[in-house]
Amino acid sequence: MRTAEQGQKSVSLETTTIRLKVQSLGAMIGPAEFILPEGKTIDPFFSAPWSDETNHPLYTSLPPLLRKLRGEWPCVPFGRTTPPEGLKSDWKIKAPAENITSEINPHGISSNSEWSLEKKDNKSLICKLEYPKDHPIERLERTIVLSQNQPTLYLSLTIHARESTFLPIGLHPVFTLPTLPAAARISVSENTRAWTYPVEVETDNSWFQANQKDCKLNELVKRNGKTDRLRSLPFEEPSEDLVLLSGTGGEVKLDHLQGGYSATLNWDSETLPSCLLWISCGGREYYPWNGRVKAIGIEPIAAPFDLGIAQSGDLETPLAAAGIPTGIQLDPAKSLTINYSISIQSLPYSSK
Repeated sequence: MRTAEQGQKSVSLETTTIRLKVQSLGAMIGPAEFILPEGKTIDPFFSAPWSDETNHPLYTSLPPLLRKLRGEWPCVPFGRTTPPEGLKSDWKIKAPAENITSEINPHGISSNSEWSLEKKDNKSLICKLEYPKDHPIERLERTIVLSQNQPTLYLSLTIHARESTFLPIGLHPVFTLPTLPAAARISVSENTRAWTYPVEVETDNSWFQANQKDCKLNELVKRNGKTDRLRSLPFEEPSEDLVLLSGTGGEVKLDHLQGGYSATLNWDSETLPSCLLWISCGGREYYPWNGRVKAIGIEPIAAPFDLGIAQSGDLETPLAAAGIPTGIQLDPAKSLTINYSISIQSLPYSSK
C-alpha cells in the first residue's frame, strides 16, 4: 500500500460520450465530462475548491481524503473513526469495538491511500489497493468503464477479505448542487423512508432536526419545527445534514434544474440496502469548507450513517433493530463484487 505522501498521478479515459480523469488518491473520479446527445457537456461531480491551496497553513493537517476530494470513490470501511459527541442512549455503543489500528482517517484506508491504476484501453481502468498485513481486508479492485454509446459510467468494487469480518461498506459519489435555492430535486421510490443523523451534523446548523427515525419523506421536521418534504435542494439557509434513506430499491436521481440535466445512480440494493445523503449547503464555515460548498453525496451503504466500525457491529442500534443491515459479513473464501452505474441525461428545460 502506498500512502498519499508518496505522490499522486492520474489517468485519463475518453469515449465519444465521456471524458474523465481518475486520480490515484482514493481512485477518485474527477473531473468528468459527460457529452449529451445534443452536444452539451456536463461535469456533474463535485471537486473541492481547496485542492490547490497547498500553501494554506492548515492544508497539510487535512486527512488525505479531504485534500483532493472529488467525484466518486469507494469507502472500505465506511465512516468515521470516533463517534460524535452527544449520542443519546439508543445510539450508545453496546458491542465491543473491533480494533483496526491502521484505520486512522475517515472513510477507511481506501479513501486515503494511493491506488495503482492500470489502464486497459481508452475506455476502461482497473484500480487496485493492497491493505496492511494486519487488516482484515486483503485488497480491493475497482473497475471503471466508460460507455461507448451513451453518457453512462459502469463501475464495480471487488472486496477480498483476509479473514472473516463484519464491516460497514459504502460508495461515495458527490454531485454539485446549484447556486440557487431549490434549483435541484431528489427523486426516489415512494417506498423510501428517511432517518436523520442521531446528532446535529453542525451545531445549530442543520436543516432537519436530529434523530428522526423511519419517517416518510414528507414528514421530516425542520429545525424550526415545521414539516418539510425532502425533495428540493439546496436549502434556503446554510446547513449541513446527513439523511439515511432505506427502501430506495437501488436508484436515486438528482435533477439539476439550473443546469438542465439529471444524474441517476443505480446500484445493487441487496448488498448495499441504504443510501446516505450528505447534503452540504454551505453550513461549514471553518477551513477548508469556508461556507463555499454546495454539494450532495448520494452514498449507497451498508452502514449506520457514518458512525463507523463499532456502531456497525452493534445489533441494538435503532437501524439494526429495525432490520436495516449496518454492515456486510465478508468471507475470506469468497470475494464480494458490487456493481453500480452513473448516467447523465438532459432535462427538457432548465431553471435559471
